[in-house]
Amino acid sequence: MKHSVKFSMLLLAAVLFSSSIFSQKGEYKTKTVGNVTIGVKTGDHGTDRTTNTVRVLFTGDLHSCADKWPGLTAFIKQERKAAEETGCGVVTLDAGDMMFGSLYSAFSEIDAPEYRQLALAGYDAFVFGNHDFDLGLTSLAYMFYNRAVGDNSKDPATKENLFFPLNVTANIDAKNEGGDDNKNFANALKFINHQPYVILERAGMKVGVFGVLGRNAYEASMANGRIMYMDPVETAKKVIPMIQAKGADFIIALSHSGAMARENSEDARLARECPEINLIISGHDHEAIFQPFMVGNTAIVSAGANGTLLGEFDLLKTPDGVKAGPYSLKSVPEDITPDPGATILFNDLKGKVADQFGKRFHSSPFDVIDSVAAPLSMTTDENGFNPMDYDVAKAIFNAAYFLKGVQMDTSKLIAIVPAGVLRQQLPSGNITYSDVFNSLSLGRDINKNPGSPLVICFLTGSEIKKICEFNASVAFQNPDTYMTFYGLNYEYNSAMPKMFRIKNVYVHGKKIESSTLYPVVTDLYTANNISLAGEKSHGFLSLDPKDNTGKPLIDIERQCAIRGTSEGWFLDYADVSEWYAYAVYLRDKVVLPDSYPVPAGKDVRSNAPYFIWGAVVLIALIGIILSLKSMRKKKK
Repeated sequence: MKHSVKFSMLLLAAVLFSSSIFSQKGEYKTKTVGNVTIGVKTGDHGTDRTTNTVRVLFTGDLHSCADKWPGLTAFIKQERKAAEETGCGVVTLDAGDMMFGSLYSAFSEIDAPEYRQLALAGYDAFVFGNHDFDLGLTSLAYMFYNRAVGDNSKDPATKENLFFPLNVTANIDAKNEGGDDNKNFANALKFINHQPYVILERAGMKVGVFGVLGRNAYEASMANGRIMYMDPVETAKKVIPMIQAKGADFIIALSHSGAMARENSEDARLARECPEINLIISGHDHEAIFQPFMVGNTAIVSAGANGTLLGEFDLLKTPDGVKAGPYSLKSVPEDITPDPGATILFNDLKGKVADQFGKRFHSSPFDVIDSVAAPLSMTTDENGFNPMDYDVAKAIFNAAYFLKGVQMDTSKLIAIVPAGVLRQQLPSGNITYSDVFNSLSLGRDINKNPGSPLVICFLTGSEIKKICEFNASVAFQNPDTYMTFYGLNYEYNSAMPKMFRIKNVYVHGKKIESSTLYPVVTDLYTANNISLAGEKSHGFLSLDPKDNTGKPLIDIERQCAIRGTSEGWFLDYADVSEWYAYAVYLRDKVVLPDSYPVPAGKDVRSNAPYFIWGAVVLIALIGIILSLKSMRKKKK
């Protein structure tokens, strides 16, 4: 971000859910919740129809999973055809974040492959997710325009024109004020015929579909403050009567908000306050919900992430009103014949990515750089230790130590990695460059290359202590916001009140000095998105990144990015991304010693402070009582 940059240590959670796989056969069981009958079946939905039925096929958080497109597209078409043959109406929907998450997103702006894949698979509507804005507003606009360039609007195999799904994100719009970004985004929304809702007519029934981008997702996005954003629930309350006025038999909400917090989630609030919604298809949390989460008569479902599962949910129109029928999450069969058009799209994209990667890194993105029997865990344990985060922290410390890019005392260098930047676990067995990128795929550098660049900024000892205080006082409530360090450890007393727990902080074994400047290496995506912590803590956790002279930074990336200069890194002096630093660390088998006990935080719990605090409070109360008595005597 330009202008005065606030740097604070909270990253919004990015939780990946490793989903199991349903078999193709199984019993159909039902249970009644309120007036709604829910069925969960692992196999076919059956052929007998005593009611009018709409089958909803859905995905979410596809994240540029181009290698899955040929099979997923074929499976969607197969399931749609099978449902239609039983007399079902079928709608196909996506819950947002179609982009970013793999190296294939390098061509999102130029070729619009993700948007074209939705069209190839026959999606009817989709909603924006926070990562769909990672391109930036203007680049996102160009992506929508470029889907119409040349043959991009045709099926690569049949050359038939494609129908592109409608974007129905009802609670966002372009800002009215000037600026090229806003103008380009506004024009692009018109170009794709962005609507707050759509009425889809299927098998004689009307299905109303609208979408919302959740508040937490919006605040974590690159669109935060740059577009017009409205409260999801208040927007829904305005849109639903419009849908009802069109005679809709069913109402579906695409919500890129997340339901992992269940009753406390944004989706649960939407369902409670808008009971007219029959089905909420949730995105953002990457959670595969195998049993519908019910709020009143509204079912909340999610198909996980990365194209692994296809969701299927039946809505039944009966004389007694709308009921929910069978629901399942199905994995794409391994033996399915890939869709020809999606295969051509993927192979073309794969070739372009390999060519671009080769020119930049002098290797293939599919080259094996390491091999492990078992992957490192990316789960933060009860002690605050995350093995994969710690490995990444070592890797970016290694990059900063050898490449530098700024004059600094490396004996004071600290690496910081928030758990939320990890997108997925590395596989067991062979690991490629592409695998590493998929694990650390957030952000882009100044030249629009995928991956968040590393930056070195300077913080005072007192500011670093605040980060440790955040870890000790707040982060345990949400492990994905926990900061992992290399080069730093601290002692805290969990018996103390929050924000007063840190006792000692050490950098490479030496006690930290409050006014001393310490170089900190982290990624730009983190630096540009964690300012929320400063706002939400009323400035307590607000930190000011500085240069090595102590002057506040104006533009972190331009002033602080680490650029490759040595053999084995970059040959073109480009920004070093966090994912590439980790790839080099794995490839070169770098070994760094543990410079402190793991985990970094050590709880030296003591209840003695409670007695001290109690004594202070008691003395204060006595003082107040004596003062009040004195005042009364004077009045008399």
